[in-house]
Amino acid sequence: MAGSNWNLLAFSLGLLLLTILITRLVTHFRSRLLRTLATQQQMRFSAVDRFNLATRAGPCLGLGAADLRVRDLMYRIEAGGYVYVFTAEFALGSINGLRRRRLVVRGGEPAGRSGHQLVDVRLADGTLPLRKQYQSLLAEVSSLDEQNVKT
Repeated sequence: MAGSNWNLLAFSLGLLLLTILITRLVTHFRSRLLRTLATQQQMRFSAVDRFNLATRAGPCLGLGAADLRVRDLMYRIEAGGYVYVFTAEFALGSINGLRRRRLVVRGGEPAGRSGHQLVDVRLADGTLPLRKQYQSLLAEVSSLDEQNVKT
């Protein structure tokens, strides 16, 4: 009987370590892909919320969004201010039906107004995979760049 307890413990620990390894690998590959996308758009990449955007992006997501976390942040400093593209992870619903959602957001800040609520906020289509959400919002950033160059 005691041997089976040790086997169960070893199996559980092995399963836990395998889960941790898989999670880290997925995170690593996602970060690599997003870093490449950011570089193609002449943006910088940070896997964490370097600019404390979580406190400022909450009102942009609408009522009911709670426990907001910002990750996989792409950013660029421009003459007119700052441009951010990031993943917002938040909880929606009531206590009984609380579920987490993940959505890519694009927003900006005018120069000299750091720390204020984000402006010109765009939300990606939440039905798309995360990679496609980033690509759609980055395409908007590129088209804005082309319009600024022409004017």
